Amino acid sequence: MEDKNNASGVAWTALVVAILALILAWSAYNRAGVDLEDQAAAVAEDAAEEVEDAAQNAERELDEEFVDEDEPGDVVETDTSVNVVN
Repeated sequence: MEDKNNASGVAWTALVVAILALILAWSAYNRAGVDLEDQAAAVAEDAAEEVEDAAQNAERELDEEFVDEDEPGDVVETDTSVNVVN
């Protein structure tokens, strides 16, 4: 029983030391001149722009693939096409 309490105490001590180290590192990084929150926001914004560009490119490619702009009324052959004779 004593070993379990000792291990638990060591674990809690390690957790507190790790949290303090994280706070100290965050403070030191922010003092270096760049706010970490601003940097993370900039990275997220760049990623969102890349996703938006990729979506626009995909939409453009789909439009080019499926829209036939040669002549209006062109016959499009598909597996479900039916020939109608008047």
